[in-house]
This record gives sequence, C-alpha cells and structure tokens, in this order.
Amino acid sequence: MKNQKFLSLAVSALVAVSGVSGCLAVPAFCTSAESETLTFEMTNIDYNPKDSVQYVDVFVTQIPDGTEVYAMQGSISYDASALELVEVPADSCYGLVVTNESEGCLRWSIETNDPNMMPLEAKEGDTVIYFGFKVKDTANNGVYQIKWDRDYTMASSLENLLFGGSLPLTITDGSITVNRSTTTTTTPATTTTTTTTTEATVQGNSEIVTLEEETVSTTTSKTLLYHSDLLSATLVIPNAWENKYAVEENSNNKKGVTFYEKENHRNDGTGELFTFAMYEDDSYKRLSGYREYGTVTIDETTYYLISYLPSNVQYDTKNKNLEKAYKSMVDKSVFSNICKSVVFDSGAVIDKNGCSTTVSTTEPSSTAESGTSTSSTSSNTSSVSGLVF
Repeated sequence: MKNQKFLSLAVSALVAVSGVSGCLAVPAFCTSAESETLTFEMTNIDYNPKDSVQYVDVFVTQIPDGTEVYAMQGSISYDASALELVEVPADSCYGLVVTNESEGCLRWSIETNDPNMMPLEAKEGDTVIYFGFKVKDTANNGVYQIKWDRDYTMASSLENLLFGGSLPLTITDGSITVNRSTTTTTTPATTTTTTTTTEATVQGNSEIVTLEEETVSTTTSKTLLYHSDLLSATLVIPNAWENKYAVEENSNNKKGVTFYEKENHRNDGTGELFTFAMYEDDSYKRLSGYREYGTVTIDETTYYLISYLPSNVQYDTKNKNLEKAYKSMVDKSVFSNICKSVVFDSGAVIDKNGCSTTVSTTEPSSTAESGTSTSSTSSNTSSVSGLVF
C-alpha cells in the first residue's frame, strides 16, 4: 500500500486545537458498551484458505442520540510476520479514509466528505472501516490479534474540533484465527439394503401372496482430527466439539497441547479444559488432577503420556452464557478418549504398562472466585507457540 499524508482540514484543525503534532486531543474511552457511548466493534474471524484476502470489519454497534461525528482517527497493530495488510477502503460511513502504513501498524483518519462540512449520519450496523489481510504461508497456527492503539484512536464532534476533547468511544479488538492442522475426514457413504417380506390375503381368494419391499438407506459420517506439529501426533476430536474449541501448543520442560472452550478463551484467555502432555520424567506427579496413559519412545527418548486439569475456575462467573458454554464441554470421559486416540506420526507404539494408568488423588479446585487462569506449579509454565481453533 502507498503511504499517504493526512491532508484533511478537519484533522488539521484537531491537531491545531490539541497542540500535539500528529495526534488529536486526548480521547475519552469507556471499557464497555454498557454506558451510552459511541461504540465500534471489530470482528473476530477464522482463516479461510479458499479466500485470498481475509477481511476484518469494524462496525458501528451503538450511537447515542445526538452524536455527530465530523472527524476521527485510528490506529491498529498486527503481527507483520504472519499477516500482510493489502486492502483498506477509500471511504467509510463517516466519510473519506486517508491511511498511513508502516510495518505491523496502520494509522488512518476519516473526515466528512460533505461539501458543507456537515457530519454524515451513520446507522448502527454500518461499516466504519475494514482491513484486508493476506495470511502468509509461513504463518503458524494461532490467533493473531488486531489491536487498537487506544492512545491514538478517537472520534470528534464539531465542538471538539473547535474547543478540543473528543467523543466518549468504546472499541473492541479483533483477530484472525489460523488453523491449518484441524482436518475433517469424511467416511465414504455406506448404503444398506433391507428386504421386508409382507404377507397379505387377496380379496376373494385364500391364496397367500408374498410381497418383497426393498428399503435403501445411505449414511455418511465425519471425523474431526487435530494434528499437533509439536507432538508430531494426531488426536481424534468429538464431532460435538466442532467450532467450539481452541488449542494452545506449549513447550518448556514438557511438550503439551491444551484444549480450551472457545468463547471463554476469546473473552479473557480462560476456558481451559485439559492438557495432554509428554514428560521426560515423572515431575508431572506434582500436578493435581493428572492421569497417566503409558509411555512412548521416540528417537531414543522415552516420554510419559499424561493429561491434567486446570486448577481453578475457567469461565466468567458473572456471565451465564459463558458459564454454560464452558460447562457443556466439561466431561472427563471425553477428555480421556481424546488422549487415548493419539497416533504418532512416527508410528511409535504406546506402552500402556510403561506407567500405571492412574488418576492422581488430588482433584483441582473449582471454588476459586476469579475467572482468570493461573499456574498451580512451576512445572506448568510454558512458552506459547500458537493457538488453534
């Protein structure tokens, strides 16, 4: 994209009023849309490999009565190692868009394009701006955040242009979730033919007539598979989990994949369901709620295969919908089946006698009042390599 200078008279007026080069007056922000504020929401999207460009939209979701926007400016940041910004619109529901791009950052301004400098009247649901990204071939699986610069982003009324200040504004971040590892395998259709024999008496004759009727039914099933590059292994995911889970791969003193309920994880990073991990020693026995599945030897290294549960509440206790979404996926038998389904790329065979298949006697606490996630032991620390939905 070509860099362009901000040449707007309205923006220049804002700069002059604020007395700060390149920035408007100090913005007034709210942390939620519960109060009556002008509200812009950025979308969270899943990467679709069929589309060459992935579009992240910013919509107007709340407009207080009497709000008139004459000009605005905004700035976003993104991971340039994974995403390439290739498209920004030339106009908006609020007017003309002028952009200035640097690596991993886009700054833009919007001013009314009315010849009499009157504000444009946007409606709830209108598009403020959108960002078209290409996902690079080298991008790892993960959630790539598109974040607002809240010190720079603001909207201004005519009064603000003349006397300073800005409109109260609520904005939410967006994201692009890249997942090239989860695949859906469709089992070939199975056709079943059933023959039913019916006996009937023909009217006026005592002869028994045998009628044969064939019923043909076709069934098709699909299987969700998650492949972990870190573990070099594939796990079978329940069909009921489709589009409901996230996965984080981590490594430090162990290799592990942690499964999350998707909505809670997007909301505040919680939603942890369980972790399936490979340990080179038995330090996992310090964890609470662990289960053993045996050992496997890969490249002359023997690993303990275990799973463990989170140690505190993993949903927003003040949000009934998020609580319901999380609890609908909590099933220890399902967790166990996912772990038992593991198949390693190398073909390594699991020795179920390598360690007794047991469950630790200490169950994780579920009474914590906070919905935030914390590590229960030092062996639980990890370096994140990617999120997958």
